[in-house]
Amino acid sequence: MKIAVKSVFNKTEHRFCMWHIMKKLPDKVEKSIMQEETDFLKKLCACVWHLEIEPAEFEERWNKVMVEYHLEEHEWLGYMYKIRNKWIPAYFRDVFLGGIMRTTSRSESENNFFCSFINPHVSLVEFYLRYEAAIDAQRHTQENGLEVAKVSEGNRIRTFDVVFNPTNFDTTCSCKLFYRQGIPCRHMIWVWKAKRFETIPEKYMLHGWTTMALKKPNFDLGGNLLEQCANLIDKKKLLNDLWSEIHTCVSLAEGNDEDIQDLVINLQGIRKDLEAKRIARNNETTGSANNKGQDIELLIGASVPTEIIVKPPKISKNKGTGIHVSNVETSKEKGAEIDVPNVETRGRSAKRLKGEKEKV
Repeated sequence: MKIAVKSVFNKTEHRFCMWHIMKKLPDKVEKSIMQEETDFLKKLCACVWHLEIEPAEFEERWNKVMVEYHLEEHEWLGYMYKIRNKWIPAYFRDVFLGGIMRTTSRSESENNFFCSFINPHVSLVEFYLRYEAAIDAQRHTQENGLEVAKVSEGNRIRTFDVVFNPTNFDTTCSCKLFYRQGIPCRHMIWVWKAKRFETIPEKYMLHGWTTMALKKPNFDLGGNLLEQCANLIDKKKLLNDLWSEIHTCVSLAEGNDEDIQDLVINLQGIRKDLEAKRIARNNETTGSANNKGQDIELLIGASVPTEIIVKPPKISKNKGTGIHVSNVETSKEKGAEIDVPNVETRGRSAKRLKGEKEKV
C-alpha cells in the first residue's frame, strides 16, 4: 500500500491510522501491564496523542514510559517506535490532514450525529424521514455563519426560509417579496422581532416604513403568533429523541422479566399523568365556555330556562305550492276531444279554476 500510494498519489503524505495501531495494543502487551491500576495505557496515550509537542519531547516521554514498565526490549513496541514518523502527530504537525487523525474519525462523528435522530429499530420509511430531518438540522447549523429560520404561518403547510447574517444584518426570504416590491416581508420582520430589533435595518428602511412595524403586537393577519413560528426541525428532533429513548429502554430491558415489568409500570404511570393533564386541560376549556355563557346571560339580563316551553311554529305552505297543470294542447288528430274538468282554456294557455274550499 505504501508503494501504491507513493506512485499514484505522489503529492500526498501517507500516514498510518493511530486508532488501528492503538487498538492492537492490548493484544501485543501483557494483560498485567494493561490493567487499569497500572496507568500504563493512560500514560502512553498522553504521550502518543499529544498534538502540541515536538519530536524530541515525544521521544523523551516514550522512553520514560518504556523504562517505567520494563518494555525497552518489546519487539512490537520497538517496531512502532522505529516507524514513529508514520503515525505520531509530533512528526507531521505541519501536514494538512483536514482534521482527520484516524481513519475512523469521519464515520464516528457521523454516527454520533445521526444517533440523535435514528436508532436500530426504525423501519426503512421512518429511517428516510428521520434522515431528512437530520440533514435539515445539519444545514440549519452549518450555513457559513448565517442563521436560517424556517417560518410557518398558522395552519399553512408551506414554510418560508429566512436567512439572516448577524454581521451586517443582511436578510433574505424565500418569498422574495423584497426583491419584487422593495418592501420587507412579514417573515423578515418576525426574525427582526426575534432579534429584539427596535428599528428596521437601515438598508431596508424605505418610504412609509417606520419603527412601528417592529412595535406592533406579535400577530399577523391570520392570528399567527411569533412564538408559534418555531422551527419545525426542533419539534422533529424532540420526537425523534423521544422514540429513541423509548426504543433504547425496550432494548435494555429485553431479556429480563423484572426490568420489563418495571418499565411497563413506569410507562403506565407516565400515561396516567398525561391523561390527567389532558382531562385538566379539557376541563379548563369547558369552564371557559361556561364562563362565556354566564357573561352573555349577565349582559342580556336573562338566563337560559331549564324547560323549553315555546315550540317552533309549524311550517306553512307558501304561495305557488299548489298543483300546476301544464298547457293543454288540442289533439292534432281529427275528432279527438280532451275533457279537462275545472279548467278554462284561453288560446294555448290553461289555468286551473279554484275549488269551493279555496274560494271560501
